[in-house]
Amino acid sequence: NFYSNMIRIFHPIGQGAFYTEQQMISGRVYTVVYDCGSITLPKQSMRNLINSFFQKKGTIDLLFISHFHADHINGIKSLLKRCKVRRVVIPLLEDDDKIVLKLDNAVRFKYDETQIIDDPENFFGEKVKVTKVQVVTEDNAEPHNINADDLSDEINADNLSDEINSGTKIKVSGSNWFYIPYNYKQEERAMQFSNALREYDMSIDDININDLGNKDLQKKLQAAYKKVNGCLNKTSMLVFAGTDLDSNIKLTSINQIPCNIPCGCLYTGDVSLKQRGFIEDLKKRLNQDFNSIGTIQIPHHGSEENWKSDILNTHMQCAVISHGIHNKYEHPSSSVFKEVITKIPFNTFCVTENPNTTCIQYIDLGGASQSMLFGIRKTNKAPSDDEIKRILDLLNSHDVESINLGICLMFTFDYRLFLDKIPMERLIKSPDYCLISLLKSRLLPIQYESIGDWSNGRLYMVQKDGLWGFINKKSLELVVDFKYNRVISYVNDCYLVEKEGIRILMNEEGVEVETDVETIIGGDIKSMPL
Repeated sequence: NFYSNMIRIFHPIGQGAFYTEQQMISGRVYTVVYDCGSITLPKQSMRNLINSFFQKKGTIDLLFISHFHADHINGIKSLLKRCKVRRVVIPLLEDDDKIVLKLDNAVRFKYDETQIIDDPENFFGEKVKVTKVQVVTEDNAEPHNINADDLSDEINADNLSDEINSGTKIKVSGSNWFYIPYNYKQEERAMQFSNALREYDMSIDDININDLGNKDLQKKLQAAYKKVNGCLNKTSMLVFAGTDLDSNIKLTSINQIPCNIPCGCLYTGDVSLKQRGFIEDLKKRLNQDFNSIGTIQIPHHGSEENWKSDILNTHMQCAVISHGIHNKYEHPSSSVFKEVITKIPFNTFCVTENPNTTCIQYIDLGGASQSMLFGIRKTNKAPSDDEIKRILDLLNSHDVESINLGICLMFTFDYRLFLDKIPMERLIKSPDYCLISLLKSRLLPIQYESIGDWSNGRLYMVQKDGLWGFINKKSLELVVDFKYNRVISYVNDCYLVEKEGIRILMNEEGVEVETDVETIIGGDIKSMPL
């Protein structure tokens, strides 16, 4: 079923967040975005990233905003200029929350956009529907009902009201996919700041954002900030993305490496996992859906202040940490990174401003495909609807079943990406796995089970009889025989591989390097595309 595939991407924005999920529904691409902002990626680079990924006047069906700190929202204006947003889902804020957030943005990020906080309806415009998620309370503490026969807790994404409860199941029409937002209010830091202001005979309500240029006020605020030592507001809206537990849906590849893990994802924003009882409460609310979380976004760029390893369970086999390469907060914390990589050793990704650190996941919503075709394409730009229609017509005309067209530059993609230079008929008729070399403009059938690539390396990874070997990208000749059980990452111009349970570094010439692997793993983590 070519209409039942999903691509989840953690985009390379550095110290911020920009994540997307896309699937085909009724002949068009259904797009969901979680946050869009960064404080380490230059504005023009952010615009370029957005413009290269989204078609002009393309549609974003759902835009979730975890919270209103600048590093999570300062790319949204560029998003609105490029795309049509149908609905935005945001956390409901009280007046005191708005004051603290605006103060946080002004002092910490030098960001003075306030309309999105004060008046989101006018900020997004009359054509965009705005839904606000109420704060988690004891009144809505009932666990999520996963009984497929009882749809009382489901609301179609097209029919959301202006306000919904935390824990509402937002169902995507025409798909078995859904989203569940939870707006957790965590205001301990704001209370500490309020107490600090009292020493200067001030309160949060007394502060006018327009007066921040006053030097005397700046000194008082900075002094109060130092006593809190961190952001004032840790309130953040989590979103669970997934499908019903009784389905057979799996995440089938990460950055083109085949896998078979639960397809659910927990987007955490900047939430603090250390708040007393938080993790237990979340598990209770998600109920059995918690066990379908295969991927977790580590909160607040890997900050130790927000981290508690109890959130990890045996089902979580992929972790993503978004952080700037040279951020002043020294995120991610080395202790957090080591805890995460200890429990998730093979699929922990540090996503920075470097495009090569992009984390892309492929989910087969219709069940695992029986065969795949892999191909190289010159660009990673999102395809147009016309391109999608042409490829579907070609597939249907050749009566091909269970074939996905892929991309080897960075990741395994689905039928939405295809080759412009190679006649499609030649590609369709190939019964085996194949690799396409644009350098030689030819189709090369290869008897491999899978083909993979780290885009900044010189070798392709190829699998045969369950073992991995390597071929040269230009000559397509075998460089390393099939002897590795797993290819983990590309580190410092070397491939991190595993053979019989032992991790080994292999250079671009296919020679195993005698280096302390553990030292490298625990060392320069900010530059590692893990």
